[in-house]
Amino acid sequence: MIIRLTMYLLLSYAIISFVEHIIHRYFMHMKWLPASVYQACPFFNTTYEAHAVRHHRRWYKRFDYEPDPVGRLDNLAFTLSDSLAMLISALPLWAPLIFLSPIGGCVFVASAFAHNRLWNALHRQMHIPEDVFFKDWKVYRFLARYHFMHHQMNGRNFNVVCPLADFVLCRTAKPRVRDIRNMLTLGLLYPRTIRMRSRVAGWSTRRFAAHVPVNVHSEALPTVDHERHILQTNNTLRSGESSGRLNVVNSADEALGEPLPPCNAQHKSTRS
Repeated sequence: MIIRLTMYLLLSYAIISFVEHIIHRYFMHMKWLPASVYQACPFFNTTYEAHAVRHHRRWYKRFDYEPDPVGRLDNLAFTLSDSLAMLISALPLWAPLIFLSPIGGCVFVASAFAHNRLWNALHRQMHIPEDVFFKDWKVYRFLARYHFMHHQMNGRNFNVVCPLADFVLCRTAKPRVRDIRNMLTLGLLYPRTIRMRSRVAGWSTRRFAAHVPVNVHSEALPTVDHERHILQTNNTLRSGESSGRLNVVNSADEALGEPLPPCNAQHKSTRS
């Protein structure tokens, strides 16, 4: 019985991973259906605009720390109706499982709703970091880096909670030098050496002094938010040093064997 349940869980994971990839790629980032479909079913157009237009191009172009009072929570979580719509749209994938095994069908439906809750919790934490209990878990930090790369390369890394389909379909993103530098600055990677730690602290100060003071409405952001992020970055680095994790990863220049670009070079060539 345990083996059977394990097989159902693995099968559910695989199905959910491909559904997550398909919906995220073809419905949240693309408008490929005929115009008549978008007119007849506004849900598809609303989904695309909420994610591809507002989430990626307006509120979270740089992935993290853009606390616009209007859009900071926009499209960070799925509603129950969104989950039901995705479950119904994936019916051809999981309906045969119910006929073959009612238990397997129940496991899939339970896994689908668990995925919904995980997406909401993880996606919010990725974009609005808080002091939650799982913030230092290796699996979460991997998923956060994985999703960070999706925001740098919108055509890759479509999986958010269940990374499998991206690897099967060869849609994974390879970090560039500036991406590693940004992940170090955001605390998604731990610096290897004390020298690199001081450099990362300097990058954080310059990065947010140069780019955060103006939000999407060209208004100055509160100074307290700027100071909070720098404090959070420094605390993350101190935490990594005290827990022995300061040597977990290589620095950007050590890892890739080339000099780092200027602090603001990423914004000239990175596609949001």
